Amino acid sequence: MVPLTAVPAALRRTVLDWRNLRAADLLFTHRSDAILAFVVLVGLALGVLVMRAMASRKAGRTQVALPAVLNWSGGSWLSLVRHGALILFLAGLPFFVVTPFTTDYDNILLSLSLVGDWTEFMKFPDQGTTIGLAMEQGIQLFRAFNFLEASGNLMLIFSDGQDTQVMIHGKPVSEVLRLAVENKVPVYFVRTSYNKGLGGVLPDDIWKPAVEATGGKFYPAGDEATILNAIHDIDRRSAGRVEVKRYSSQQPRFAPYAFLATSLWTCALVLQLTVPYFRKFP
Repeated sequence: MVPLTAVPAALRRTVLDWRNLRAADLLFTHRSDAILAFVVLVGLALGVLVMRAMASRKAGRTQVALPAVLNWSGGSWLSLVRHGALILFLAGLPFFVVTPFTTDYDNILLSLSLVGDWTEFMKFPDQGTTIGLAMEQGIQLFRAFNFLEASGNLMLIFSDGQDTQVMIHGKPVSEVLRLAVENKVPVYFVRTSYNKGLGGVLPDDIWKPAVEATGGKFYPAGDEATILNAIHDIDRRSAGRVEVKRYSSQQPRFAPYAFLATSLWTCALVLQLTVPYFRKFP
């Protein structure tokens, strides 16, 4: 729960974001979700109208009879004011459709902050890098899904290579990778350590021969260009295809839209509940 003392600051921040918002700079990554939500809302509205039309009855005790002395023609445009609550509700609806119900951006930032904090990192059950264990679990997955004898298999590992554990569950790494060798599952290891070539990391002498014994290759990647070259080389060597997608850090801008929709709906609700004029019929 957010404390009440933080509400004014959150409102000021949201209003400031709204003032600095530029539609040309927005990237609608949830466009399909918004369209789907809009279609669902329209469908529900049409469904309610159809049900009301089917359930309509003749004039009687269930309907209101109006005297004929009322003037139904030539009404002033000011008569629309009585529908102000409905108009405010409809005005806020498009902003609500733009706003997603959930966003993973904050969760990603939280996860990265936890991993980057040494105290939090030490609370994880498996600290450090366990390359051999990852290889063993990878082979177990091939076996669990009965893929060990399939053609075109490979194992791709990205790691900083800072691991000197050569014994996994009492077995040497060569024994762990024996099934990979026997079933022709090459292991490709991209060792990511900034500005460090082959031999720049001490465990390179351990993992390079172990990986290349499976028919794969060890890539000492010290910069982005080397990583991309390694991916292209793996793509050329493998039977399948490796696709690369670049991600950038983006900040969600849903709060201003949600704030505006909520504000309009709140005004509509206040008018409906406090001013009898906005509840007049028709």
